Amino acid sequence: MKKTLDFIRPFLAKAELKQASFCSYGLTKTFKTLALMLLGALAFSNCADVPEPYNMPGSKNESGGSTGVTIEPAGDGTLASPYNVAAIVEKIKDMEAGVESAEEYYIKGKVSNVKTDAATIAQFGNHTFDMIDEGNKSTVFTAYQVYGPGKQKFTSVSDIKVGDEVVVCGKVVNYKGNTPETVGKGAAYVVSINSSGGGGETSQYQHISIAEFLEKADANTTYELTGKVSNIANTTFGNFDLVEDNASIYIYGLLDFNGNTKNFASLNIEEGDEITVTGKYYLYTDKDGVTKPEIVNAQLVSINGKGDNPGGETSGEGTKDSPYSVSTAMTKSGSAWVSGYIVGWVDGMTLSTGANFNGNSTVATNFLIADSPSETDVNNCMPVQLPSGSVRTALNLMDNPDNYQKEVLLYGSIEKYFGVAGLKSVSDYVIDGQDDEPQGEIVHITIADFLAKADTKTTYELTGKVSNIANTTFGNFDLVEDNASIYIYGLLDFNGNTKNFASLNIEEGDEITVTGKYYLYTDKDGVTKPEIVNAQIVSIKKGEGGNNDNPGGDTVTELINGDFESWVSESEATGWKSASTASSATIAQSTDRRSGSYACLVKANTAANSRLATQEITLAAGTYTFSFYAKAATREWTQVRIGYAIVPATTNTLTYKYKDGYVNIVDNEWTLVENEFTLSEETTVCLIIMNPKSNNASQYVAQDFIVDDATLTKK
Repeated sequence: MKKTLDFIRPFLAKAELKQASFCSYGLTKTFKTLALMLLGALAFSNCADVPEPYNMPGSKNESGGSTGVTIEPAGDGTLASPYNVAAIVEKIKDMEAGVESAEEYYIKGKVSNVKTDAATIAQFGNHTFDMIDEGNKSTVFTAYQVYGPGKQKFTSVSDIKVGDEVVVCGKVVNYKGNTPETVGKGAAYVVSINSSGGGGETSQYQHISIAEFLEKADANTTYELTGKVSNIANTTFGNFDLVEDNASIYIYGLLDFNGNTKNFASLNIEEGDEITVTGKYYLYTDKDGVTKPEIVNAQLVSINGKGDNPGGETSGEGTKDSPYSVSTAMTKSGSAWVSGYIVGWVDGMTLSTGANFNGNSTVATNFLIADSPSETDVNNCMPVQLPSGSVRTALNLMDNPDNYQKEVLLYGSIEKYFGVAGLKSVSDYVIDGQDDEPQGEIVHITIADFLAKADTKTTYELTGKVSNIANTTFGNFDLVEDNASIYIYGLLDFNGNTKNFASLNIEEGDEITVTGKYYLYTDKDGVTKPEIVNAQIVSIKKGEGGNNDNPGGDTVTELINGDFESWVSESEATGWKSASTASSATIAQSTDRRSGSYACLVKANTAANSRLATQEITLAAGTYTFSFYAKAATREWTQVRIGYAIVPATTNTLTYKYKDGYVNIVDNEWTLVENEFTLSEETTVCLIIMNPKSNNASQYVAQDFIVDDATLTKK
């Protein structure tokens, strides 16, 4: 076989190079005859050969196209020297089918085919795409179900594009003996996009001065240029001169960071700003026959500075420790941490006419952030979409007007919102410097002391008996302690929702604990009286209709909604939201259940532990067993930790008590997780199911998991 190939290779090469010449001289028939003879010889000698399990360098691709040049294997699989595609394919060829590698490798290549749809990104956040070496389209390695840089989930299909140069890290497998790929379900991740590997992100394109571009650029190569913006002629498409030293090139249409047209205004680019773009040389001829070079639909890469400081550095790196400023985030895309101040909100569908710079919001789904707490120019603001659940509950201005002008740190996806660069799908936050810590001190006080000396800024905790229920939808009633009484105008349930009073099964005579702020109400006759508006329920002790000498009754020990069949919404399970800071996880209703109709999906946060916590439960002294069933949702295995948090009566500082170690759970069976603990005295607790964060040292990547059939029993 090899001798046959060696013999005919020169003829094939010469025939391929000179085919056009042969045809032009009427020698097509001669060429076809020679080609058929050679191919016949090749086919005959190839009959006894066993086909390669997948494409190797120098073979035909699936469509029968040309293979291109032979690429030699290169690299050693490290970050400093990643394998090229030829090297990783060669290595995988010798692996047993279906058995993943013992170690992770770094692989570098160009994206040749994106296989991911929007539904996969929305549900799982992973990408699948093919990688090749430059110059050879037939040797293919598949990055299968990989996460993005920093092991974060992708937020858009366009995060990976054909032509991107990427470095991927992960274990690899010879899937079914014929497909070289990474191990799936987020076990591997993209280290960098358009990167040379190992040292941070750089462009995949040739960087060239504008003078050199004008002198020697060709129309088939994509170049990277840096210069100052001048003579802006169109603020919709982005038409302007890009100037470097004494050279200038006309930019006819600038694409934003996501490759969209007509978004130039949202980029806030001004004359004098220094920007970097990529594009191809184009020679334009006007109506008078005059030609001039330009770039049509250049792609924006970066905006380095403003006005007199065009070379200034952007603020932050997009990490939690070094977040983007708002002005920097407006020039970026993808998932990142952004820091700013809450300065307003948007009413309606249009940012320019709907922006309101105050804390009196009438919507709970969005707000505006800026680099200054006093900002009132909408062009310097970034709209933030607040997803339903704990993020919206804690941050929105309609329910939390005191959040106005507070500093906030948000993790979400930078993408178009209200037609400009915005932040969507926010999954984690720090408000006013409080990260996974008590949100300000809550003062426990008697109702009599509350009436005598409460101020409107402090959150208080009160305990009393329920009396004179006036409204069973919102929860309007008197809270009585000894001879003092305060009117509760609207009671929020354990998830912070209104209009759910009936679901709490609170009756007159029950003893409850609530938190809230002092409010002085003036009625239509000008009479004022103190009350608490939208108090938050903390705990309930059942009474006997107010007639029992011991209205507190026995401590409630049954776990509410342990089977996860009752849901306030698709992201809020009844009984599984603490009034304290014990709850931090984002959850979702799941039909992948162990029993009944529903279970609970606990979503992962790679940067912080995520806790699914019950509402506060007051337990008598004794020994208890808290248990539940769990299984992995998006990969072959993950981990879960079980415990509880002690909720003190006088402060909001929780004490967490976890069972030693983490429990490994898999994706194809339900695993029972149990924790036995003893309380020496009556204690208020939140039962905890923790989804641990990623651990770079151990290469553990946080993953979603599902829980069902939780129980709490007492010995």
